[in-house]
Amino acid sequence: MTPKVAKRGGSFKGAAAYYLHDKGADTNDRVAFCVTRNLPVEEPELAWRWMAFTAKHAGILKHDAGVAKSGTRMRKPVYTLSLSWHPEDNPAPDFMVRMMDTALAKIGLSNCQTLLVAHNDTEHPHIHAIVNLVDPDTGKIVKTGRDYEKLSRWALGYEREQGTIRCQQRVENMERRDRGEWVRDTTSLTRQDIEQARLIEREILRARRETLWERQVAERDALKAQAEEQAQAIRAELKERYRPEWAALFKKQRQDARDVANAKRSVLAAMRVAIKERRRLTPDGRAGIGTILAYGISARALGDALKEAGERESAALRQKMADDRRRMVKEVWDGFGRDLQALRESQARERKAPLSREEAEDNRQRAALEAALEKRRARHAEEAREADKERPGGQAAGREAKREAAPHRQEQARQPEQSRQQKRGPVRLNLPKLGDPTEPPPLDEKTRRREELKAEFRRQAEEIARRRKERGRKDRDRDRER
Repeated sequence: MTPKVAKRGGSFKGAAAYYLHDKGADTNDRVAFCVTRNLPVEEPELAWRWMAFTAKHAGILKHDAGVAKSGTRMRKPVYTLSLSWHPEDNPAPDFMVRMMDTALAKIGLSNCQTLLVAHNDTEHPHIHAIVNLVDPDTGKIVKTGRDYEKLSRWALGYEREQGTIRCQQRVENMERRDRGEWVRDTTSLTRQDIEQARLIEREILRARRETLWERQVAERDALKAQAEEQAQAIRAELKERYRPEWAALFKKQRQDARDVANAKRSVLAAMRVAIKERRRLTPDGRAGIGTILAYGISARALGDALKEAGERESAALRQKMADDRRRMVKEVWDGFGRDLQALRESQARERKAPLSREEAEDNRQRAALEAALEKRRARHAEEAREADKERPGGQAAGREAKREAAPHRQEQARQPEQSRQQKRGPVRLNLPKLGDPTEPPPLDEKTRRREELKAEFRRQAEEIARRRKERGRKDRDRDRER
């Protein structure tokens, strides 16, 4: 079992809106059940309103209970606690409620107004408690000092009773606390760390997608360029294949020009040319005696007929060459279409399960970097403890010295500022020397990119905080002018 205390808040409405609904929606499918404690109502929507009303009228409760109205009103009375179990434990709802009641009693909140909400949206069963820190009887604020340590010790005792230790780190932390060492949680992530990690993952995935998309586009372009190159090669091949036929056709047309020139000299020569080229003189190739005599008498008509015959032959050869080119190029582009479809399907599968090898490499590098940082933190903590031991009396002596020096500080506060500055010498801080941190392993390009994204995230967060401050100052100035 793992207890977790969230950061305190000032809005019961906001806490109820988060725990009583699904994430980012108005539905409440993830809510398994709700239970109230120290409240006159059972409905969750009325429970948080009752707690908000109690916190708002804490002064009236103090007056009725005879408690002095000292101090300022607590701005963050919302205390939230969660208990989660391992998926194999599978606790019953009554058992979860009973364990939450026990946990609240361990930190002194059993008399506070509480709304218990159980969720079923994860594999591990868990229950949340929304607590009002304003005592409903006296109106005073209930103290929750050392709640983390108390809950951790109680959870460890629970696991020992069950006979199964789920968190070994908790056992080590308790042993160190029992030895008098100060231990804090260094494994849990803050919201800023989580957002930063999400931003880094988004940037890494975006870079991967861009790289993958560029490579896939290059593969498709290369396939298209290959098809175009094959089509161009086919055109060049057909041109060489039909070169002899074109040469023979041009030679025949030059011979026709010479025959027509000879036919203009005599009718007999024209008749011989008409008889020799009788199949070419008509489009259907059936020239009769009358046609031959007509062309034999008129050399000009014979020349026109032979010229038309040459044009028909050129058009026929050109059409034959175009048909062959169209057929062969079509085969090339049909093959390109099949290859492109297969390539698109393989690329789609690659996009759905991208780069598992690179992800494993990134995880390995991330683990190595985290190990180096953890080693650095451990070394700093060890040096700090060694330096603390070398101090005379340790922390207790330091507190005693502060108490002894309190009257002297009060006396100094009564003196003028100038004399106090004259008596005060140079300030020397007795801080432990941590030494140079252990250098992490050399960073590759991806890790360097990750560090740059972290720096950019911090810069954006500082810019947002600065803008918020400026906006708040402008609003105050506007209200002052009004």
